[in-house]
Amino acid sequence: NSFCTLLNYDMTSSSPPKGQTGAEAPPDAESEASQAKLADARLLYASYFFAAWGDRMWKFAAVVFLLEIFPDTLLPASLFGFCESASGIAFGASVGDFIDANDRLPVIRRSIAGQNVTIFFASLLFAYAIYELTTWTDAGKWLVVWLIIIAGMIAKVASTMNKVSIHKDWCVVVAGGVRSVQTRVNANMRRVDMICSICAPLFVGVSSAVIKPAATCLVIAVWAACSMWVEYQLSQRVYDAVPGLAIKPPKEAPDSPTSPSRLDGGHAPPGKSNPVSAYFARQSVILKQYWHHRAFAVSIPYALLYMSVLSLHGTMVSYLRALGVADFWLAFGRALGAFVAIGSTYAVPRMVARMGLIRTGVSTLWGQVFCLTPLFLAFIFLAGDWDA
Repeated sequence: NSFCTLLNYDMTSSSPPKGQTGAEAPPDAESEASQAKLADARLLYASYFFAAWGDRMWKFAAVVFLLEIFPDTLLPASLFGFCESASGIAFGASVGDFIDANDRLPVIRRSIAGQNVTIFFASLLFAYAIYELTTWTDAGKWLVVWLIIIAGMIAKVASTMNKVSIHKDWCVVVAGGVRSVQTRVNANMRRVDMICSICAPLFVGVSSAVIKPAATCLVIAVWAACSMWVEYQLSQRVYDAVPGLAIKPPKEAPDSPTSPSRLDGGHAPPGKSNPVSAYFARQSVILKQYWHHRAFAVSIPYALLYMSVLSLHGTMVSYLRALGVADFWLAFGRALGAFVAIGSTYAVPRMVARMGLIRTGVSTLWGQVFCLTPLFLAFIFLAGDWDA
């Protein structure tokens, strides 16, 4: 299921640039210009590796260590996952607007600072709370939980800004419009992402078993502090090496068929009205844009895949740990799924070249159905045996 999901993700996130068709073109020759672009992209891979590693460590550790504070209930971990996802939904459009309205380097630096500073202080709070756990009252524990939840929401928004900036903006500019380079950059970025998904949770699981959870929180805090400086330096080097990053594309014309003013009946959201009213007006416009987008019908069933509980994230990790599953095995399960998913970054180009984009998408969707159906039936018919 992880393999098929990543196949579809890679295809939906690697659409041709605006103005090009989806037809297959012969691969570009490996020119000196292409090699130079790929060399610049390596610095971008390194920068993203540090960001993704810290993000994956934090997401796994936050859910697991909340159960150290409240071992008898899944409510704190569930609240953390809910609030983190809600912050991404609520501020996703604002993040996109901020990226579009500002220069690339300040945007990426603010995302780096927001993510790492938040993780640094939250990890220190985690370490202190776990180390002094026996002295905390229930009210004090819940205060820590809510501070962690707020930190998770801030880190989520900053992480979203970093990912969107790198994947949808910096990578495109670094590739310079060369389709073969763009394909390789997209695939390599996915590999970096999957490697971090494999190794970072596994590192947290092993570390918490060897040097205890409180010390693991300190390790995460030190990583965040060091990672911030490294990411700053690498992003600066990429920015200096690629002149196109200093040039922002022109904004969408106000009379565009998909512009907010056209979709909102000719009236754009008020700029100087009540901020709350302006926010909800903006969200209404975004929903209309999404509704009219050609990818709407395809994206809905794909999004429903995330309703599945067969993913080792958030609530399921908390539930398994409450059943007594060790951190190492939780991390191992996530690592195994991510390791299998890395295969999608190698399989997508070959499948699309042989079968075409549409057939590849349909076949992988059916692959997901075949993977999920036996597990779904097992949950139904074997539930009684598990309870026993």
